[in-house]
Amino acid sequence: MEPLETTQPTLVGPATVRPRWFYAPAKVRQLLENRDAIKSVMSLFDQGLVSGTNFLTMVIIGRACLAEELGVFHLLMTVILMSFMFQDALTSAPYRIYLQKKEENERKTYAGSLFVHQLFVCAIVLAILTGLYLASMCGLLLESIQAPLLPLFVLTPFILTREFLRRVSFAHLQFEMAILIDALVTGLQLVTLFLLARLDVLTVTNAYVVIGCACLVAVGLWFFLSPVERTYDWHRVLIDWRDNWSFARWSVGSLMIANLPGVLLLPWMLALKEGEQSIGILAACFTIIGVANVFLNGVENLIGPRSAHALHQGGKAELKHVISRATLFMGISMTAFVLLLMIVGKLIALALYGDDYAEFGDLMGWIIFVLSLHVLAGAIGMAPGNGLWALERPNGNFWASFVVMVVTFVISIFLVYFAEMGPLGVAIGTAAGTIAGTAFRWVFFARAFAQSPDTINEPAVVS
Repeated sequence: MEPLETTQPTLVGPATVRPRWFYAPAKVRQLLENRDAIKSVMSLFDQGLVSGTNFLTMVIIGRACLAEELGVFHLLMTVILMSFMFQDALTSAPYRIYLQKKEENERKTYAGSLFVHQLFVCAIVLAILTGLYLASMCGLLLESIQAPLLPLFVLTPFILTREFLRRVSFAHLQFEMAILIDALVTGLQLVTLFLLARLDVLTVTNAYVVIGCACLVAVGLWFFLSPVERTYDWHRVLIDWRDNWSFARWSVGSLMIANLPGVLLLPWMLALKEGEQSIGILAACFTIIGVANVFLNGVENLIGPRSAHALHQGGKAELKHVISRATLFMGISMTAFVLLLMIVGKLIALALYGDDYAEFGDLMGWIIFVLSLHVLAGAIGMAPGNGLWALERPNGNFWASFVVMVVTFVISIFLVYFAEMGPLGVAIGTAAGTIAGTAFRWVFFARAFAQSPDTINEPAVVS
Protein backbone atom coordinates (compact mmCIF):
# COMPACT_ATOMS: atom_id res chain seq x y z
CA MET A 1 0.00 0.00 0.00
CA GLU A 2 1.48 3.31 -1.12
CA PRO A 3 1.87 6.09 1.43
CA LEU A 4 -0.61 8.93 1.34
CA GLU A 5 0.65 11.96 -0.60
CA THR A 6 0.50 14.89 1.79
CA THR A 7 1.69 17.58 -0.62
CA GLN A 8 -1.50 17.65 -2.66
CA PRO A 9 -3.63 20.79 -2.23
CA THR A 10 -6.46 20.60 0.26
CA LEU A 11 -9.80 20.58 -1.48
CA VAL A 12 -11.82 21.85 1.47
CA GLY A 13 -10.46 24.52 3.77
CA PRO A 14 -10.13 23.89 7.50
CA ALA A 15 -13.28 24.54 9.47
CA THR A 16 -11.52 27.23 11.47
CA VAL A 17 -11.16 29.51 8.40
CA ARG A 18 -14.67 29.04 7.06
CA PRO A 19 -17.20 31.84 7.62
CA ARG A 20 -20.04 30.98 9.95
CA TRP A 21 -22.58 31.16 7.16
CA PHE A 22 -20.69 28.36 5.31
CA TYR A 23 -23.04 25.82 6.88
CA ALA A 24 -26.21 27.73 5.94
CA PRO A 25 -28.50 26.42 3.16
CA ALA A 26 -27.28 27.07 -0.40
CA LYS A 27 -29.84 29.83 -1.14
CA VAL A 28 -28.92 31.65 2.05
CA ARG A 29 -25.20 31.39 1.26
CA GLN A 30 -25.80 32.81 -2.22
CA LEU A 31 -27.68 35.76 -0.74
CA LEU A 32 -25.00 36.47 1.85
CA GLU A 33 -22.28 36.29 -0.80
CA ASN A 34 -24.16 38.66 -3.13
CA ARG A 35 -23.06 42.18 -2.20
CA ASP A 36 -25.66 43.81 -4.44
CA ALA A 37 -28.45 41.88 -2.72
CA ILE A 38 -27.16 42.82 0.72
CA LYS A 39 -26.90 46.48 -0.17
CA SER A 40 -30.39 46.38 -1.66
CA VAL A 41 -31.77 45.02 1.60
CA MET A 42 -29.81 47.62 3.57
CA SER A 43 -31.11 50.43 1.35
CA LEU A 44 -34.71 49.31 1.80
CA PHE A 45 -34.21 48.91 5.55
CA ASP A 46 -32.78 52.41 5.85
CA GLN A 47 -35.63 53.92 3.88
CA GLY A 48 -37.99 51.94 6.05
CA LEU A 49 -36.55 53.73 9.06
CA VAL A 50 -36.99 57.16 7.46
CA SER A 51 -40.43 56.61 5.97
CA GLY A 52 -41.63 54.75 9.03
CA THR A 53 -40.47 57.61 11.25
CA ASN A 54 -42.27 60.17 9.09
CA PHE A 55 -45.40 58.03 9.06
CA LEU A 56 -45.52 57.51 12.81
CA THR A 57 -44.70 61.17 13.44
CA MET A 58 -47.76 62.26 11.45
CA VAL A 59 -49.96 59.66 13.17
CA ILE A 60 -48.81 60.73 16.65
CA ILE A 61 -49.45 64.40 15.85
CA GLY A 62 -52.76 63.60 14.14
CA ARG A 63 -54.08 61.67 17.14
CA ALA A 64 -52.74 64.08 19.78
CA CYS A 65 -53.71 67.32 18.02
CA LEU A 66 -56.62 68.67 16.00
CA ALA A 67 -56.88 68.31 12.23
CA GLU A 68 -56.10 72.03 11.96
CA GLU A 69 -52.81 71.55 13.83
CA LEU A 70 -51.90 68.60 11.65
CA GLY A 71 -52.53 70.89 8.68
CA VAL A 72 -50.13 73.51 10.04
CA PHE A 73 -47.46 70.86 10.63
CA HIS A 74 -47.89 69.60 7.06
CA LEU A 75 -47.71 73.08 5.55
CA LEU A 76 -44.31 73.74 7.08
CA MET A 77 -43.20 70.23 6.23
CA THR A 78 -43.90 70.97 2.56
CA VAL A 79 -41.23 73.67 2.73
CA ILE A 80 -38.75 71.21 4.26
CA LEU A 81 -39.57 68.53 1.68
CA MET A 82 -39.04 70.99 -1.18
CA SER A 83 -35.76 71.98 0.45
CA PHE A 84 -34.71 68.32 0.49
CA MET A 85 -35.42 68.06 -3.24
CA PHE A 86 -33.61 71.30 -4.03
CA GLN A 87 -30.65 70.23 -1.91
CA ASP A 88 -30.44 66.78 -3.49
CA ALA A 89 -30.65 68.13 -7.03
CA LEU A 90 -28.07 70.84 -6.40
CA THR A 91 -25.52 68.82 -4.43
CA SER A 92 -26.08 65.07 -4.09
CA ALA A 93 -27.29 64.26 -7.62
CA PRO A 94 -24.25 65.67 -9.48
CA TYR A 95 -21.98 64.32 -6.73
CA ARG A 96 -23.04 60.70 -7.19
CA ILE A 97 -22.68 61.04 -10.97
CA TYR A 98 -19.34 62.89 -11.20
CA LEU A 99 -17.76 60.96 -8.33
CA GLN A 100 -17.48 58.05 -10.75
CA LYS A 101 -15.17 60.10 -12.98
CA LYS A 102 -12.87 61.49 -10.30
CA GLU A 103 -9.42 60.09 -9.63
CA GLU A 104 -8.74 58.85 -6.12
CA ASN A 105 -6.75 61.95 -5.15
CA GLU A 106 -9.50 64.27 -6.48
CA ARG A 107 -12.38 62.76 -4.53
CA LYS A 108 -11.38 64.16 -1.15
CA THR A 109 -11.24 67.70 -2.51
CA TYR A 110 -14.49 67.19 -4.39
CA ALA A 111 -16.19 66.00 -1.19
CA GLY A 112 -14.87 69.05 0.67
CA SER A 113 -16.31 71.36 -1.98
CA LEU A 114 -19.68 69.66 -1.67
CA PHE A 115 -19.85 70.35 2.07
CA VAL A 116 -19.24 74.04 1.42
CA HIS A 117 -22.01 74.00 -1.19
CA GLN A 118 -24.32 72.56 1.47
CA LEU A 119 -23.82 75.67 3.62
CA PHE A 120 -25.04 77.76 0.72
CA VAL A 121 -28.19 75.63 0.43
CA CYS A 122 -28.92 76.07 4.14
CA ALA A 123 -28.60 79.85 3.78
CA ILE A 124 -31.12 79.90 0.93
CA VAL A 125 -33.67 77.86 2.90
CA LEU A 126 -33.30 80.08 5.96
CA ALA A 127 -33.97 83.11 3.77
CA ILE A 128 -37.17 81.45 2.49
CA LEU A 129 -38.34 80.71 6.04
CA THR A 130 -37.72 84.33 6.96
CA GLY A 131 -39.87 85.43 4.04
CA LEU A 132 -42.69 83.13 5.17
CA TYR A 133 -42.56 84.55 8.68
CA LEU A 134 -42.69 88.15 7.45
CA ALA A 135 -45.55 87.31 5.06
CA SER A 136 -47.50 85.78 7.94
CA MET A 137 -46.92 88.85 10.10
CA CYS A 138 -48.25 91.03 7.27
CA GLY A 139 -51.41 88.93 7.00
CA LEU A 140 -50.54 87.40 3.63
CA LEU A 141 -50.22 83.88 5.07
CA LEU A 142 -51.77 81.98 7.95
CA GLU A 143 -50.96 83.39 11.37
CA SER A 144 -50.79 79.86 12.81
CA ILE A 145 -47.40 79.19 11.18
CA GLN A 146 -45.53 81.86 13.14
CA ALA A 147 -44.90 79.95 16.39
CA PRO A 148 -43.57 76.75 14.72
CA LEU A 149 -41.30 78.81 12.47
CA LEU A 150 -39.29 80.22 15.38
CA PRO A 151 -37.43 76.99 16.32
CA LEU A 152 -36.96 76.18 12.62
CA PHE A 153 -34.76 79.25 12.20
CA VAL A 154 -32.21 77.52 14.46
CA LEU A 155 -32.79 73.84 13.69
CA THR A 156 -33.48 73.74 9.93
CA PRO A 157 -29.74 73.57 9.00
CA PHE A 158 -29.43 70.36 11.03
CA ILE A 159 -32.57 68.88 9.46
CA LEU A 160 -31.21 69.61 5.99
CA THR A 161 -27.70 68.43 6.78
CA ARG A 162 -28.90 65.11 8.16
CA GLU A 163 -30.64 64.41 4.83
CA PHE A 164 -27.55 65.62 2.96
CA LEU A 165 -25.30 63.23 4.90
CA ARG A 166 -27.62 60.34 4.07
CA ARG A 167 -27.23 61.08 0.36
CA VAL A 168 -23.46 61.38 0.64
CA SER A 169 -23.35 58.00 2.40
CA PHE A 170 -25.42 56.46 -0.40
CA ALA A 171 -23.12 57.94 -3.04
CA HIS A 172 -20.20 56.13 -1.38
CA LEU A 173 -22.32 52.99 -0.92
CA GLN A 174 -21.89 53.36 2.86
CA PHE A 175 -25.33 52.05 3.75
CA GLU A 176 -24.20 51.13 7.25
CA MET A 177 -23.52 54.77 8.10
CA ALA A 178 -26.87 55.91 6.72
CA ILE A 179 -28.63 53.27 8.80
CA LEU A 180 -26.75 54.35 11.92
CA ILE A 181 -27.73 58.02 11.79
CA ASP A 182 -31.29 57.27 10.68
CA ALA A 183 -31.78 54.74 13.48
CA LEU A 184 -30.56 57.33 15.97
CA VAL A 185 -33.02 59.93 14.67
CA THR A 186 -35.86 57.39 14.67
CA GLY A 187 -35.31 56.44 18.30
CA LEU A 188 -34.90 59.96 19.65
CA GLN A 189 -37.73 61.48 17.63
CA LEU A 190 -40.44 58.88 18.11
CA VAL A 191 -39.82 58.23 21.80
CA THR A 192 -39.85 61.93 22.63
CA LEU A 193 -42.97 62.66 20.56
CA PHE A 194 -44.79 59.72 22.13
CA LEU A 195 -43.93 60.92 25.65
CA LEU A 196 -45.09 64.46 24.87
CA ALA A 197 -48.35 63.09 23.46
CA ARG A 198 -48.95 60.96 26.55
CA LEU A 199 -48.33 64.00 28.76
CA ASP A 200 -50.79 65.96 26.57
CA VAL A 201 -48.25 68.71 25.87
CA LEU A 202 -47.51 67.92 22.22
CA THR A 203 -47.85 70.92 19.89
CA VAL A 204 -46.65 71.65 16.37
CA THR A 205 -43.88 73.86 17.78
CA ASN A 206 -42.71 71.15 20.18
CA ALA A 207 -42.78 68.59 17.38
CA TYR A 208 -40.39 70.62 15.25
CA VAL A 209 -38.09 71.18 18.23
CA VAL A 210 -37.91 67.41 18.74
CA ILE A 211 -37.26 66.71 15.05
CA GLY A 212 -34.54 69.36 14.83
CA CYS A 213 -32.75 68.24 18.00
CA ALA A 214 -32.77 64.59 16.90
CA CYS A 215 -31.16 65.59 13.60
CA LEU A 216 -28.62 67.73 15.45
CA VAL A 217 -27.45 64.70 17.45
CA ALA A 218 -27.24 62.53 14.31
CA VAL A 219 -25.25 65.16 12.41
CA GLY A 220 -22.84 65.48 15.32
CA LEU A 221 -22.29 61.71 15.37
CA TRP A 222 -21.63 61.61 11.62
CA PHE A 223 -18.98 64.32 11.79
CA PHE A 224 -17.42 62.65 14.83
CA LEU A 225 -17.07 59.36 12.91
CA SER A 226 -16.19 61.20 9.67
CA PRO A 227 -16.66 58.23 7.31
CA VAL A 228 -16.01 60.23 4.12
CA GLU A 229 -12.53 61.68 3.76
CA ARG A 230 -12.49 65.27 2.55
CA THR A 231 -10.11 68.16 2.18
CA TYR A 232 -10.99 71.80 1.65
CA ASP A 233 -9.40 73.59 -1.26
CA TRP A 234 -11.13 76.96 -1.49
CA HIS A 235 -9.87 77.45 -5.02
CA ARG A 236 -11.66 74.27 -6.07
CA VAL A 237 -14.96 75.15 -4.35
CA LEU A 238 -16.04 77.58 -7.07
CA ILE A 239 -14.69 75.39 -9.87
CA ASP A 240 -16.59 72.35 -8.58
CA TRP A 241 -19.68 74.51 -8.18
CA ARG A 242 -19.52 75.52 -11.83
CA ASP A 243 -18.97 71.92 -12.95
CA ASN A 244 -21.86 70.67 -10.82
CA TRP A 245 -24.13 73.47 -11.98
CA SER A 246 -23.81 72.41 -15.61
CA PHE A 247 -25.59 69.24 -14.56
CA ALA A 248 -27.55 70.43 -11.53
CA ARG A 249 -29.39 73.26 -13.29
CA TRP A 250 -31.44 70.69 -15.15
CA SER A 251 -32.06 68.43 -12.17
CA VAL A 252 -32.91 71.42 -9.96
CA GLY A 253 -35.29 72.74 -12.57
CA SER A 254 -36.95 69.39 -13.19
CA LEU A 255 -37.45 68.57 -9.51
CA MET A 256 -38.64 72.05 -8.61
CA ILE A 257 -41.04 72.24 -11.54
CA ALA A 258 -42.41 68.71 -11.03
CA ASN A 259 -42.96 69.05 -7.28
CA LEU A 260 -43.58 72.77 -6.76
CA PRO A 261 -47.34 72.62 -7.52
CA GLY A 262 -48.24 69.39 -5.73
CA VAL A 263 -45.86 69.51 -2.79
CA LEU A 264 -45.78 73.24 -2.02
CA LEU A 265 -48.09 75.62 -3.89
CA LEU A 266 -51.35 73.66 -3.99
CA PRO A 267 -51.36 72.73 -0.27
CA TRP A 268 -50.80 76.39 0.66
CA MET A 269 -53.47 77.55 -1.78
CA LEU A 270 -55.91 74.96 -0.46
CA ALA A 271 -55.21 76.04 3.12
CA LEU A 272 -55.73 79.71 2.27
CA LYS A 273 -59.03 78.92 0.52
CA GLU A 274 -60.56 76.34 2.88
CA GLY A 275 -58.51 76.57 6.08
CA GLU A 276 -56.10 74.37 8.00
CA GLN A 277 -58.64 71.55 8.50
CA SER A 278 -58.85 70.83 4.79
CA ILE A 279 -55.09 70.57 4.44
CA GLY A 280 -55.02 68.41 7.57
CA ILE A 281 -57.30 65.87 5.86
CA LEU A 282 -55.09 65.88 2.77
CA ALA A 283 -51.98 65.49 4.94
CA ALA A 284 -53.47 62.49 6.73
CA CYS A 285 -54.10 60.80 3.37
CA PHE A 286 -50.63 61.61 2.08
CA THR A 287 -49.22 60.02 5.23
CA ILE A 288 -50.91 56.70 4.47
CA ILE A 289 -49.72 56.84 0.87
CA GLY A 290 -46.25 57.66 2.20
CA VAL A 291 -45.92 54.07 3.38
CA ALA A 292 -44.99 53.29 -0.22
CA ASN A 293 -41.91 55.49 0.19
CA VAL A 294 -40.32 52.71 2.22
CA PHE A 295 -40.14 50.82 -1.05
CA LEU A 296 -39.85 53.63 -3.60
CA ASN A 297 -37.15 55.73 -1.97
CA GLY A 298 -35.22 52.67 -0.87
CA VAL A 299 -35.11 51.41 -4.45
CA GLU A 300 -34.27 54.89 -5.78
CA ASN A 301 -31.36 55.19 -3.34
CA LEU A 302 -30.01 52.07 -5.00
CA ILE A 303 -31.02 52.78 -8.61
CA GLY A 304 -29.28 56.18 -8.74
CA PRO A 305 -25.73 55.01 -7.92
CA ARG A 306 -26.34 51.61 -9.53
CA SER A 307 -27.37 53.20 -12.86
CA ALA A 308 -24.19 55.26 -12.95
CA HIS A 309 -22.09 52.19 -12.06
CA ALA A 310 -23.86 50.06 -14.65
CA LEU A 311 -23.32 52.54 -17.49
CA HIS A 312 -19.65 53.15 -16.76
CA GLN A 313 -18.81 49.51 -16.13
CA GLY A 314 -21.04 47.63 -18.56
CA GLY A 315 -22.20 50.23 -21.07
CA LYS A 316 -25.74 50.77 -22.36
CA ALA A 317 -26.63 47.10 -22.25
CA GLU A 318 -26.03 46.93 -18.50
CA LEU A 319 -27.89 50.20 -17.93
CA LYS A 320 -30.88 48.87 -19.88
CA HIS A 321 -30.83 45.73 -17.77
CA VAL A 322 -30.88 47.72 -14.51
CA ILE A 323 -33.65 50.07 -15.68
CA SER A 324 -35.93 47.34 -17.06
CA ARG A 325 -35.65 45.10 -14.01
CA ALA A 326 -36.27 47.97 -11.62
CA THR A 327 -39.33 49.14 -13.55
CA LEU A 328 -40.87 45.68 -13.72
CA PHE A 329 -40.31 45.08 -10.02
CA MET A 330 -41.72 48.44 -8.96
CA GLY A 331 -44.66 48.27 -11.34
CA ILE A 332 -45.84 44.89 -10.04
CA SER A 333 -45.33 45.86 -6.40
CA MET A 334 -47.12 49.20 -6.66
CA THR A 335 -50.06 47.69 -8.56
CA ALA A 336 -50.65 45.39 -5.60
CA PHE A 337 -50.39 48.44 -3.32
CA VAL A 338 -53.07 50.30 -5.32
CA LEU A 339 -55.45 47.34 -5.21
CA LEU A 340 -55.00 47.04 -1.45
CA LEU A 341 -55.77 50.71 -0.82
CA MET A 342 -58.78 50.56 -3.13
CA ILE A 343 -60.30 48.01 -0.77
CA VAL A 344 -59.20 49.09 2.71
CA GLY A 345 -57.93 52.68 2.35
CA LYS A 346 -60.83 54.21 4.28
CA LEU A 347 -60.63 51.64 7.08
CA ILE A 348 -56.89 52.25 7.49
CA ALA A 349 -57.40 56.02 7.73
CA LEU A 350 -60.08 55.77 10.42
CA ALA A 351 -58.10 53.17 12.39
CA LEU A 352 -55.02 55.38 12.44
CA TYR A 353 -56.54 58.77 13.15
CA GLY A 354 -59.55 57.85 15.25
CA ASP A 355 -63.12 59.10 15.59
CA ASP A 356 -62.20 62.76 15.04
CA TYR A 357 -61.89 61.97 11.32
CA ALA A 358 -65.00 59.75 11.04
CA GLU A 359 -67.07 62.40 9.25
CA PHE A 360 -64.39 62.60 6.53
CA GLY A 361 -64.11 58.82 6.06
CA ASP A 362 -65.60 58.53 2.56
CA LEU A 363 -63.68 61.56 1.33
CA MET A 364 -60.41 60.21 2.72
CA GLY A 365 -61.05 56.84 1.07
CA TRP A 366 -61.35 58.44 -2.36
CA ILE A 367 -58.32 60.68 -1.81
CA ILE A 368 -56.19 57.71 -0.76
CA PHE A 369 -57.18 55.72 -3.84
CA VAL A 370 -56.44 58.57 -6.24
CA LEU A 371 -53.09 59.28 -4.57
CA SER A 372 -52.16 55.60 -4.87
CA LEU A 373 -52.44 55.99 -8.67
CA HIS A 374 -50.03 58.92 -8.36
CA VAL A 375 -47.59 56.64 -6.50
CA LEU A 376 -47.91 53.90 -9.12
CA ALA A 377 -47.19 56.31 -11.96
CA GLY A 378 -44.22 57.77 -10.09
CA ALA A 379 -42.80 54.30 -9.49
CA ILE A 380 -42.97 53.43 -13.18
CA GLY A 381 -41.24 56.70 -14.08
CA MET A 382 -38.49 56.49 -11.45
CA ALA A 383 -36.10 54.18 -13.31
CA PRO A 384 -36.02 56.10 -16.62
CA GLY A 385 -35.53 59.32 -14.65
CA ASN A 386 -32.41 57.88 -13.03
CA GLY A 387 -31.37 56.53 -16.40
CA LEU A 388 -31.46 60.04 -17.87
CA TRP A 389 -29.21 61.26 -15.04
CA ALA A 390 -26.78 58.40 -15.61
CA LEU A 391 -26.69 59.25 -19.34
CA GLU A 392 -26.03 62.88 -18.34
CA ARG A 393 -29.22 64.00 -20.10
CA PRO A 394 -30.99 65.70 -17.17
CA ASN A 395 -32.72 68.08 -19.59
CA GLY A 396 -35.06 65.18 -20.41
CA ASN A 397 -36.11 65.05 -16.77
CA PHE A 398 -36.61 68.82 -16.84
CA TRP A 399 -39.08 68.77 -19.72
CA ALA A 400 -40.94 65.75 -18.33
CA SER A 401 -41.22 67.61 -15.03
CA PHE A 402 -42.50 70.66 -16.87
CA VAL A 403 -45.36 68.51 -18.16
CA VAL A 404 -46.03 67.35 -14.58
CA MET A 405 -46.21 70.95 -13.40
CA VAL A 406 -48.57 72.16 -16.12
CA VAL A 407 -50.99 69.25 -15.90
CA THR A 408 -51.02 69.18 -12.09
CA PHE A 409 -51.49 72.90 -11.71
CA VAL A 410 -54.18 73.35 -14.36
CA ILE A 411 -56.34 70.41 -13.28
CA SER A 412 -55.97 71.11 -9.56
CA ILE A 413 -56.80 74.81 -9.86
CA PHE A 414 -59.91 74.02 -11.87
CA LEU A 415 -61.12 71.30 -9.48
CA VAL A 416 -60.40 73.29 -6.30
CA TYR A 417 -61.46 76.80 -7.28
CA PHE A 418 -64.18 76.14 -9.86
CA ALA A 419 -65.51 72.64 -9.13
CA GLU A 420 -64.88 73.18 -5.39
CA MET A 421 -63.72 69.61 -4.82
CA GLY A 422 -61.29 70.64 -2.09
CA PRO A 423 -58.53 68.15 -1.17
CA LEU A 424 -59.91 65.54 -3.59
CA GLY A 425 -59.32 68.01 -6.43
CA VAL A 426 -55.68 68.38 -5.40
CA ALA A 427 -55.32 64.59 -5.31
CA ILE A 428 -56.78 64.17 -8.81
CA GLY A 429 -54.57 66.91 -10.23
CA THR A 430 -51.49 65.38 -8.59
CA ALA A 431 -52.21 61.93 -10.03
CA ALA A 432 -52.95 63.27 -13.52
CA GLY A 433 -49.73 65.28 -13.58
CA THR A 434 -47.59 62.33 -12.49
CA ILE A 435 -49.12 60.02 -15.10
CA ALA A 436 -48.45 62.54 -17.89
CA GLY A 437 -44.90 63.19 -16.67
CA THR A 438 -44.07 59.48 -16.52
CA ALA A 439 -45.16 58.98 -20.12
CA PHE A 440 -42.91 61.81 -21.31
CA ARG A 441 -40.01 60.63 -19.13
CA TRP A 442 -40.00 57.27 -20.89
CA VAL A 443 -40.07 58.99 -24.29
CA PHE A 444 -37.07 61.17 -23.40
CA PHE A 445 -35.15 58.23 -21.94
CA ALA A 446 -35.71 56.12 -25.07
CA ARG A 447 -34.44 58.98 -27.22
CA ALA A 448 -31.37 59.63 -25.04
CA PHE A 449 -30.58 55.92 -24.86
CA ALA A 450 -30.69 55.57 -28.64
CA GLN A 451 -28.42 58.59 -29.17
CA SER A 452 -25.77 57.62 -26.59
CA PRO A 453 -22.64 55.59 -27.44
CA ASP A 454 -22.72 51.87 -26.67
CA THR A 455 -19.88 52.06 -24.15
CA ILE A 456 -18.64 54.67 -21.72
CA ASN A 457 -14.94 55.14 -21.06
CA GLU A 458 -13.23 56.10 -17.82
CA PRO A 459 -14.78 53.48 -15.52
CA ALA A 460 -14.24 54.13 -11.84
CA VAL A 461 -15.15 52.47 -8.57
CA VAL A 462 -16.42 54.44 -5.61
CA SER A 463 -14.27 54.03 -2.55
